[in-house]
Amino acid sequence: MGFRRLPKTDSDSFWFLIRSKPRLEFQVESILKKAGIEVYLPKYRKRGKWKGIWEPKPLFPNYLFVKIPWD
Repeated sequence: MGFRRLPKTDSDSFWFLIRSKPRLEFQVESILKKAGIEVYLPKYRKRGKWKGIWEPKPLFPNYLFVKIPWD
């Protein structure tokens, strides 16, 4: 089974799912944004175990969505 090219769209870019190392999602997000890549990291807030403050956590641990141009 070979690779099949998708038909051209108006934007010619697609969303991909990438995997990061555990607990590095926020760092990967900032690196990709600095590189000019559109990134989506869904988050939720959870109260910390020890400090009791609200902390952002990734909704899907180890995964980020990126929009990359496709030629």
